[in-house]
Amino acid sequence: MKIKFLYITFNIVLIAALLLLFFTPKLTLSDDLYTEIAMTNNIFIIALFVITIAINCIFIINRKPLKYLEEENWKGLAAYLHNKIYTQKRISARSVQLLCDSLLLTGRTEEIIDLCTFVKAENHKAYQKNILRFASSYVLLTKPVEARSVLEEADPSIAKTDWVKWYHAFTFYLEKDFSATITELGQSISAFKDPVVSALSVYLLQQLAPINEAEYQKYGQFVEDKKNKLLIDFSRKKFHEYSEDQKSQLYCVIISSLIKQAEDLIYN
Repeated sequence: MKIKFLYITFNIVLIAALLLLFFTPKLTLSDDLYTEIAMTNNIFIIALFVITIAINCIFIINRKPLKYLEEENWKGLAAYLHNKIYTQKRISARSVQLLCDSLLLTGRTEEIIDLCTFVKAENHKAYQKNILRFASSYVLLTKPVEARSVLEEADPSIAKTDWVKWYHAFTFYLEKDFSATITELGQSISAFKDPVVSALSVYLLQQLAPINEAEYQKYGQFVEDKKNKLLIDFSRKKFHEYSEDQKSQLYCVIISSLIKQAEDLIYN
C-alpha cells in the first residue's frame, strides 16, 4: 500500500504541476507577454510530461518486484528474479543484488554460489558489481579460499575499494593465517576511508597483536592514528547510526557481530 500510495501521490503532484504550468500563464499574463514566454514554458511542460511518462513506465515494468518488496515476500521475489535471470536471461546488477539478498533472507545461501557461477559466465558487468556479495556468501559458508578467489577476479577499480581489500584480508584471518592478515590490513589501514572498514581493521589488528607482535609493531602507529581519527570524526552515536545503515548490505549483515565488537573496542 505504501508504494502504491507514493505512486498515486507522485502522479497527482506531477499532473498538478503540468496543469499549473499550462494554465497559469494564460490566465495571468497579457497575450503579448504570454507569447514571449510560451516557448520556454512549453519546454518545461514537455520535460515534465516526459518525466511523468518515464516514471509511470518504470513503475509498471517493476510492479511485481515492488509488490514483493512491499509485502516482504522474499520467496516470491526470489522466484520472480530466478525466472528473470536464469530463464529470460535478463541479467542486471540490481536484479542479481536483489536475488542475493532474497536468497540470504530465505536461508538459501548455497544458491547464491550457483548464481555467482551463472552470472560470471553470462554478464561480466553484473558479476563485478556484485563480486563482494558473492565473496561474502562464501565467507558465510566458511569457504575463505573460494571467497578470496572471487575477490581476486575483481576489476582494478573494484579491487581497490575499502570493503574488497578488507574482505580479502579477512579471508586470511578465517584461515588463521594471522601474519598475512596483519600485513594486508596494516598496509591498507591508513588509506581506508570507510569508518566501518577502519573500525574493523583496528579491531582485528589489535586482537592479533599478541599473536604476532613483531609483525604488528610495523603498523602499530598506523592503527593508533586510525583509532584516534575515528574518535575525532565520529561520536559513538554517529558511528553506530552509520554502521546500522551499512547493515542493509549483505556483506555487512554477515559480520554484524564483528562490527559491534569493533565499535565496543573503540568507544569503550
